Amino acid sequence: MQVTHEGTLLSSRNVLVLGGEYTRNDLGTRSLVFGSPGLTSKDEDILALFAQDTFNVTSHLTLSGGIRYDHDQIGFTDNLSPSNNASRRFSRVTPRAGLTYSFNPRASLYFSFSEGFRTPTIDEMFTRLGSSNVNLKPVRSRGFEVGLKSGLGTWGTAELAVYQTDVRDEIFFTCTVCTFGDPAFDGFNRNIDKSRRRGFEATVKVRFSRQFDVGLNYSYTEAQFRTATTISTGGTVAVVDAGDSIPLVPKNRLSVTGNYGPIPGLTLSLSGSYVSTQFHLNDNGNAQPRLPGYFVLNGRAAYELPGPYGRFKAFLTVNNLLDKEYFSYGIFSDFSGRNVMPAPGIAVYGGLSYQFEGFSK
Repeated sequence: MQVTHEGTLLSSRNVLVLGGEYTRNDLGTRSLVFGSPGLTSKDEDILALFAQDTFNVTSHLTLSGGIRYDHDQIGFTDNLSPSNNASRRFSRVTPRAGLTYSFNPRASLYFSFSEGFRTPTIDEMFTRLGSSNVNLKPVRSRGFEVGLKSGLGTWGTAELAVYQTDVRDEIFFTCTVCTFGDPAFDGFNRNIDKSRRRGFEATVKVRFSRQFDVGLNYSYTEAQFRTATTISTGGTVAVVDAGDSIPLVPKNRLSVTGNYGPIPGLTLSLSGSYVSTQFHLNDNGNAQPRLPGYFVLNGRAAYELPGPYGRFKAFLTVNNLLDKEYFSYGIFSDFSGRNVMPAPGIAVYGGLSYQFEGFSK
């Protein structure tokens, strides 16, 4: 069961935003694991309060700021073994702020700072499979971003952003004695001190005519462990050094999209996306061959026609237009080696809709 309530209040300036959220989760579980029955219940109360405001310091400089308070209370009840009962309570205040300097109506430079907060999940703290750790700390993040947005004459726009997010206490299944069956085996969920994501993203959009435009986007992401540790997942034990890449995060992504409108209401689009190599899930030590990079081409046709009191819309989308075989997900295990999940082949979707836009006398 989940109950949620959220409210927002705008000031007379329509700039100040005040709000709150409340969520209640209740979950009961009946299980049979290795012949051992289980009957547990879990409950969670989540409360958040937040405020955000924007100020015009000068005609060119804008300051924005916000603050959020999170309170999360989690309870676990083992109806067959009450000695396992436990509860945890987490709370944290996270700020965010930003500065934007506008050189002119079409060019601006901005800087932003934000902090993040994630509580351990119920399954990470309370489970009957031996990985639980009721003493886990919440995951915290601190991020910075600097960006530039600018018009390119009358024919396009360009954006560039550079960012870094430092994460503390990410949660992984780690061990110091990692041999399964060894009486001293001590594998369970632990907090890893430091990890980091950083990179940049560039976007250029060019309109060659009223009928034809092209968009280009490139992003580079470096996701790394910054603390040496030993991680065990699914039978796989990996010694992780500071600087090893976090699995399933490709460093390079490139996409190009072209739109052409031969007649009013009709738009034909063609988009290509390239994703570079990435490490398999569980290959935290980066010791295995990577998932190969891939390129996918997609097409779309959309048509809009004005009608009585609204608009008629139709679309046809073709994903993986070249029916290319590729893999977007892979997992490594000591028991079965490298395993990949094939991505869907060519797929066609279509739809029709009518959007009512109001009635007049």
